[in-house]
Amino acid sequence: MPSQKQISWASLGEEYLGRARGVFLVAGTGSFSASGAKAKFQVACGETPVVRFSDFTENPQLSEITAGVEKFCASGCDLIVAIGGGSSIDIAKSVHILAGHDASDHASLLRGEKDLTPPAADRHFIAVPTTFGTGSESTQFAAVYIGDAKYSLSHEAGLPEAYVLDPALALSAPPIVRASTAIDALCQAIESYWAKDATEESRVYAAEAIPLLRDNVKAYVTGDDLSVATNMAKAANLSGRAINISKTTAPHALSYGITKRYGVPHGQAVALTLPAFFSLNAERGDADTKARMGEIFELLDVRDGAGAKAWFTALLTATGLKTRVREIADISPEDARALAAQVNLERLGNHPITLTEDDLTTALLT
Repeated sequence: MPSQKQISWASLGEEYLGRARGVFLVAGTGSFSASGAKAKFQVACGETPVVRFSDFTENPQLSEITAGVEKFCASGCDLIVAIGGGSSIDIAKSVHILAGHDASDHASLLRGEKDLTPPAADRHFIAVPTTFGTGSESTQFAAVYIGDAKYSLSHEAGLPEAYVLDPALALSAPPIVRASTAIDALCQAIESYWAKDATEESRVYAAEAIPLLRDNVKAYVTGDDLSVATNMAKAANLSGRAINISKTTAPHALSYGITKRYGVPHGQAVALTLPAFFSLNAERGDADTKARMGEIFELLDVRDGAGAKAWFTALLTATGLKTRVREIADISPEDARALAAQVNLERLGNHPITLTEDDLTTALLT
């Protein structure tokens, strides 16, 4: 796996922006300015030419990425900088990975029907997150949609070679955005720890992230303490590192259908079903899974699956998030079965126990 380094705004300017022929900046239309990132970027950038791309939505469509690739290829830039939340960074990753491929092949490349080729060796890619949730700056994955179908574009080139973690950038985000992103980081860390594909390295990252998230999520959502935001930036980055190795499991697999059908932010969508799996994994898992669940309960400072579910549910309420799908939509058993039937089977294969469609339906209706 390619190595990464954390850099400062000053290093971003001296090592990258100041040496670039041109910067292809991927940033949203609102948070880029509101977070304070715009002012810091302009100082670091100096006189280096900048081409900005902002024509994308929260759940990036392939057509938007193709437009971004076209603009990047025409720009002459040799440095891509993503500043924003997970969507901005996902767009930049996708542009970096797909540039150099024919636009007519983008859908086939996304579906895994054709092989990706490495980006140009002289092109650089840096990420600056303004929310702390997905840890996208420390993963090689990008979520891309073709219509309602969600795909994961994965290539080692999607891992930024460097990133800036500036805790102050996230403090301008409204509490509900902080809540959804922070809870996503917690869900990722927990799922990573229990995933079948977890390794000793990924569990080290997750085991460091979980207590940080446990102790800081509520204060991060409800206050403006920079030290708390610093802990959240570190925890989200660790969560991203963990999930980059282990990948996600059932709660994330279920979340995409919830988001598309009911318009629920990603972190909130994952959190709606994750509590259902605490006891399920502990009760039905093999000896290794039972041991891992016990370690998760210890990291959360609870006794068992019931205690973990109660704690997690209380955290959701304290941060203003919903605790069940029924609180968001009038979901029927038929709706739940339809959502369960759409789940990505690859992610189910990474879950620590074998799950049935009935298990997934129950998780959606609980």
